[in-house]
Amino acid sequence: MGQRIFEDKNIIENKFRENVINKRRELNIEEDEDYRVINMDETTIFLEISFNTKIDFKGNKHINIDTNGREHYRITALLSGAGDDTKLTPLIIVKGEKGKTVEQNLRNLPYAKNKNMLIYFNQNAWWDKYIFSEWLFKIFLKYQTSLGEKCLLIIDSASSHSSEESINILNSNNINYLLIPAGMTALLQPMDISTNKVFKDNIRYLFEKDRLLYDNINPKVKLQTARINILNYINTVWNNEEPINKNIIKNGFKNAKIIGNSYISFEEEKIRDNALYDLNLNFNKIELIDELGKELNMDFDALDNKGSDKDDKDLIENIELDINYKNEIQKIEDDLKNDDLNKMDIDDI
Repeated sequence: MGQRIFEDKNIIENKFRENVINKRRELNIEEDEDYRVINMDETTIFLEISFNTKIDFKGNKHINIDTNGREHYRITALLSGAGDDTKLTPLIIVKGEKGKTVEQNLRNLPYAKNKNMLIYFNQNAWWDKYIFSEWLFKIFLKYQTSLGEKCLLIIDSASSHSSEESINILNSNNINYLLIPAGMTALLQPMDISTNKVFKDNIRYLFEKDRLLYDNINPKVKLQTARINILNYINTVWNNEEPINKNIIKNGFKNAKIIGNSYISFEEEKIRDNALYDLNLNFNKIELIDELGKELNMDFDALDNKGSDKDDKDLIENIELDINYKNEIQKIEDDLKNDDLNKMDIDDI
């Protein structure tokens, strides 16, 4: 049963990659145009980040971990990037009501005012269809328009993406998209593969550095401070070159095998492997030419030396065989010169 599940996952994984290849061809997305392939994913950040380790005296049976009671209070970050490492504007969802003071305070943050971060509010700080449409119009379509070329959007099959209403929004705006099959994000979701953990680990690091600042603060003020600080951390981590540096996002696409040389189709891969085998085989035959040439010279030298008629006859037969084989090798050489394989770059192989 376990083997069957593994095989089924392989089939689903391979089929999705084939769909990516077909979609790229349909949109004329060349191998050097990975900036036109976009992935978006949501990740949750808790305002009180719990730590897995605490130092205490040896032998203590109970260890208290101090929290501000807000360890379940979360912020959701919508992160998106392109296959060439381009980072799109992050969209952040905060728990709260629109129009309240907290909204005005957060929207007045410098990076929010200059649109380096979009901030939205709802009752549970979670992704919904409305925010999905906002992300499509204000981030994805804006990016696509700036390029002047159609892009391919890859997203997971979460209900807010795959609902009838969301699909209608995608289709009505002529957005080219592919939904990652359920249960396959660990293998096929680029942001999930390489970026989300680096992003959250760095936020955790900044939180730990500032942790002492939270002590002896009024709980209400502490919550407001935590909100602002987490947004500051997000801005620091995402909108600077470090720590989400070159190749982190791109590596997610590569590991998902949906960009560059890694997105070659399985049929093409089979053809390429067979061609490589034939090419190596022919190269091995061509290497025999030098050896045959040496043997021919040796045979002619032996013929020049007077010997018995039988020896001369055997030598002539050997020379004829060698000449015939050499002609065959020459033909292989000539064919290779006209073959596309001879033009292939060894890196492509």
